[in-house]
Amino acid sequence: MPKGQREAAISQGFSRWTLLWDILLPQALTHAWQPVAGQYLNLMKLSSLATGIGFSELTYQVSRIESYNAHAFEGFAVGTALYLLLGLMLGGLLTVIGPKRPPRHQPKRAKPTLSERSKDGI
Repeated sequence: MPKGQREAAISQGFSRWTLLWDILLPQALTHAWQPVAGQYLNLMKLSSLATGIGFSELTYQVSRIESYNAHAFEGFAVGTALYLLLGLMLGGLLTVIGPKRPPRHQPKRAKPTLSERSKDGI
């Protein structure tokens, strides 16, 4: 965070705890939330334990389905859809519970002066 924010808060009498809790921490969480959420999604998707269990369980269930009715593709498609749905739900949950970014303000354009209007033919 900019050094000026810290100095301004201290000059207005904020304690160090209040400065951290009310000014610096909310901004830091807002800036750090998306990378942290991305890491949790990667952890869910790339976890070796979950991948190992999930893949072996999926292939076992598909082999059972195939032995009953020879529809292996549909079994893999359902497994893939469930995996995708789990990732989307976790991503959506992390987005909902995360801090909201304030909208960016666009600088206002200055109104054209009388001489500029006459040039443009307005």
